[in-house]
Amino acid sequence: MKRRLRGMLPLLLPLLLLTGCWQEEPPEEPEEMLPSFEEEPVKEVKAALPERFALPYMPGRSLDPVDCADGMQQTVSSLLYEGLFRLDGRFEAQPCLCVSYTHDETAGRYTFAIREGVQFSDGSLLTARDVKASLDRARESERYRSRLSEISSISVKGDSVTIVLSSPNAAFPALLDVPIVKSGSQDSPAPLGTGPYFYAEEETGAYLIANQSWWRGERQPVERIALVEAPDNDAMLYRFSSHEVQLITADLTGVTAVSTTGSVGCVDAETAVMQYVGCNTAAAPLDSTALRQALPQEQKQNLDLIMNVSLEVAVEIGRTRRKIQDIIAFSKGSLVVLDKLAGDQVDLLVNGQCVARGDVVVIDDNFGIRITEILEKPDINELAKYS
Repeated sequence: MKRRLRGMLPLLLPLLLLTGCWQEEPPEEPEEMLPSFEEEPVKEVKAALPERFALPYMPGRSLDPVDCADGMQQTVSSLLYEGLFRLDGRFEAQPCLCVSYTHDETAGRYTFAIREGVQFSDGSLLTARDVKASLDRARESERYRSRLSEISSISVKGDSVTIVLSSPNAAFPALLDVPIVKSGSQDSPAPLGTGPYFYAEEETGAYLIANQSWWRGERQPVERIALVEAPDNDAMLYRFSSHEVQLITADLTGVTAVSTTGSVGCVDAETAVMQYVGCNTAAAPLDSTALRQALPQEQKQNLDLIMNVSLEVAVEIGRTRRKIQDIIAFSKGSLVVLDKLAGDQVDLLVNGQCVARGDVVVIDDNFGIRITEILEKPDINELAKYS
């Protein structure tokens, strides 16, 4: 699932404008017709992070990842806390605060070894009891209750946590990206965490500071992130449009749409947020077994219908750019040099989308292409839009 990150780009615009300009030598003209002045060299503009990087947050509202508000608070808390596992781009569980685990499929039992030497923001060490306390709280929370409903019991022995499930689940570790906080600190507005940043306050306001003792040993892109008060979404958008904050998260799958105007850039970012569509088979009309069995058949018929749609397939041997005055001067016999060398592979386009490359061949007096590289598997839903 993707979320869209929107960031202000006032520093990037000059760079983009410069890259779209060039200079040419003027045609020779009589000297008296030309003004006598010297052009100043164009100064190179480099894009950089702003001196002050800030995120919005809701003052007076908890940053506890188990029950904090969606949106701004979750964005901030994601920098403060970590789970036993994290999900990669394939939604596969990668060890985080858990260094290893064993699984007894017959007994439905998992035993997780907690990573040694991990510190909370107060310098205390992460323990198995902290993990158990966080998971127990999560089991009772609205956010994680359904996800952890198959847990029968959680116990601690030394530096390991044992979880017994009510039914087998070989993919259970993928559900354990639940953020872990220090036991006993959950009632604080910002419970203690082990993440790449710590929460701090001073007279000028709240901020995040890079965790110099982070167990991963990685340096953060900015040492300090200011937190700017935004009690609601309207205030957040105002802070963003006025450049008081530099980044907001716009979940395009959410109920409340977030829209911005002005000099902004949007970036799709991979997240571990998954969206599900369920069917209530206890209520009409989906309580009918015959209807449920017919739905896949209807989907297959729709797919068969799409498969018979014709799409334009083209081969592009190269491109070039020419000035308007050159294009007007084209005539029979004019030569146009393209951006590819003789012998280079050509591009295969499906409805304008480059999906493969290959070599040009001749088949019975017709040109063809032998595909040697698939760049991107065409998505049927995207191709259907242009049919």
